[in-house]
Amino acid sequence: MAGPNSRRNNKGFDIEAPESDRDAGLDLLSEKVSLLKSATMGIKNEVDSHRRILDDLDRNVSGIRGMLGSLGTKFTQVLNNKGNNKYIYGSG
Repeated sequence: MAGPNSRRNNKGFDIEAPESDRDAGLDLLSEKVSLLKSATMGIKNEVDSHRRILDDLDRNVSGIRGMLGSLGTKFTQVLNNKGNNKYIYGSG
């Protein structure tokens, strides 16, 4: 690559380096960018998957919360009517 007396431009690149050295550096950079892109896409896919799981869980919990709320109301009615011998059965 660059020798001890090489000239560099204002960006720090050796302007006297052979084109093959620059091409090799660009190939290596391209390889690293591809690996980074693959890793990033893998992370995105995992995040999307976890988001779907959490959304499904939220929907299920919301349904259970509604069911428990109505059962709680029914049980409160039973407890408030102690003299009344009615039985209320909840099923889901």
